[in-house]
Amino acid sequence: MSARSAGFVPCACRCASLLIAVAGAATPHAAPVLPSASCNAVWAATGLSEVPGDHLLVVLSPRMVYALIEWPRMREAAVSAGFSVTVARDPRVPPSEWSSAVEAAGLPELSAAPRVDADLAGSCGLLNHFPSTLVGRCGRPHPWPILGVMPDAAWRSLLVQRRDAMACP
Repeated sequence: MSARSAGFVPCACRCASLLIAVAGAATPHAAPVLPSASCNAVWAATGLSEVPGDHLLVVLSPRMVYALIEWPRMREAAVSAGFSVTVARDPRVPPSEWSSAVEAAGLPELSAAPRVDADLAGSCGLLNHFPSTLVGRCGRPHPWPILGVMPDAAWRSLLVQRRDAMACP
């Protein structure tokens, strides 16, 4: 039995596959070719299509404990980078659970955060992890959400990269 028939791939093939994977992963901020229709629909459904400038739609959930704990810091970093922010809540979280969580986190300003549409948010990838963020510019969102909590420098850098990947019409 040869090495190839036993499932082993020669190094050159493995290395080429790794390089292709890494090259693809190294360019996540390139300008999108086709905008995601579902992310555009989420943006429109939340009334953000008419919002000028650089804007974020952030979906929070108390079921990812760090999403609420880290939100004030991440919000401040986003605002300091020049973004306005709209917060929506995970549609799978009942109002009573949301109210209790934002009260416990000391974030009463989030108590009236609207639910994002479950079907649209799910098809856009906004319900995969929290916080989830769409970066928008000139009334349109970047089609790839940003998922999770991250340090300020990385967060600001990613927000700016996504924003800069979109030209205004």
